[in-house]
Amino acid sequence: MSAMKPKRRIHDRQRGFTLIELMVALTCGALAITSIYAVGAAATRQFHQQQQIANAQTSLRMALDQVKRDIARAGYLATPNASLPGQSAECGVDAAVHNPALSGSLAAISRFVNNIPTAAGPATNVDASGQGRNRAFGFTVDELTLFGNYATAAEYNGVTLMPANDEVAISDNWHAFHVDFTNWALDPSPQVLDFDAVAFARAFTVGRLLRLRTTSGLLHFAVISGVTAPNPDLATGTDVRVRFAPAVPPACAAQVTGGQVAPVNAIRYIVRNATADSLDDDRQAGAFGPRAHLLRQEVEPGDKATLLGADPANNRVILDYVVGFNVDFTMTNARLLGETDEYLPGVTTTTTIPPDMREADQVRINNNPERIRSALIELAVRLPEHDVNFQFRRCTPTGTPPDLCSYQVFDRAGAARVRRMRAEVFLPNVAQEGY
Repeated sequence: MSAMKPKRRIHDRQRGFTLIELMVALTCGALAITSIYAVGAAATRQFHQQQQIANAQTSLRMALDQVKRDIARAGYLATPNASLPGQSAECGVDAAVHNPALSGSLAAISRFVNNIPTAAGPATNVDASGQGRNRAFGFTVDELTLFGNYATAAEYNGVTLMPANDEVAISDNWHAFHVDFTNWALDPSPQVLDFDAVAFARAFTVGRLLRLRTTSGLLHFAVISGVTAPNPDLATGTDVRVRFAPAVPPACAAQVTGGQVAPVNAIRYIVRNATADSLDDDRQAGAFGPRAHLLRQEVEPGDKATLLGADPANNRVILDYVVGFNVDFTMTNARLLGETDEYLPGVTTTTTIPPDMREADQVRINNNPERIRSALIELAVRLPEHDVNFQFRRCTPTGTPPDLCSYQVFDRAGAARVRRMRAEVFLPNVAQEGY
């Protein structure tokens, strides 16, 4: 009888993983998934942060370009300083517009306020002691008001003064007038040029200043009170008219006809909280805080804290999340024979010394804006998010990488990264006057 082969058990052929093997496999899978998720989450955060940095730097660059353009244009078709002899000696300037002691002067740099004080407390600068940690570490803001022609590219000839001395007719037969106030698209025919009354009224907006330059070079500044801008073809020779106040003094009236006119704007740069956009000068309301923005405002030439009209374009936010706006100026020092040294009060020079260039303080800038030669601008913006893992570090003037400069948004651990840009702007419309 032959030996019988043993039968293989069925369950041996169907044996699976043991419990320990399953636990090890699940653990390894969980670790792998967690690692992939962590790497993906870190990459996402990094991408989001870099995108915020890029957006902040782009916004900062565009805002700085706007500030540079406006400062460089200050005084264009206006005056370096209406207080200077010969600027308006016979024509005169309205005291409500030219008041250096109060609202500011009629000058290229009309009003400069350095390091605007802010209220203490978390609403403005986080730290409840003093002026706040951010302010103590160099985050301050200035206020700047500029005068110049920001509305047109030229002044306009062919002026005729009306009998009441408070209105001028502007001839439409000059090339500069055609370039700025002709709608060429309506009729390309050279015989018929369509006058753009809307563009003219926009340039000579009621409330702006009008600068009249007489045939002898004297200046008269007055506030525009009305515009008569008919809408015929220019071929008819119909003049447009601009009314203003105060009227031209009699001693100056005979020289106005045949002179030139140009509009003059008052442009104000100021930092305000996003939740408190009032235009008053109550600094203790908080000039800047957790979410401040830089405003570019067109203001009334006399009351430089009031917007000119209700046009939203006159109150534009050009940069959000601002943490610093600082402007310094270099200006020539009075060093001629017999002049008092502006930096040494009471000292009079006994020899003729060429003027030198120095940085100036707020008092000298407001008193002698005609001596300004360049502006040094520093603009700083923070990222929108407060990162609890980013250590708060103060900004130093030089040598600090941008990533090490931060702003404390809340009174707790962490801070927001800061980006800063600096630029120097030459003021040609002031310096070229030769003062």
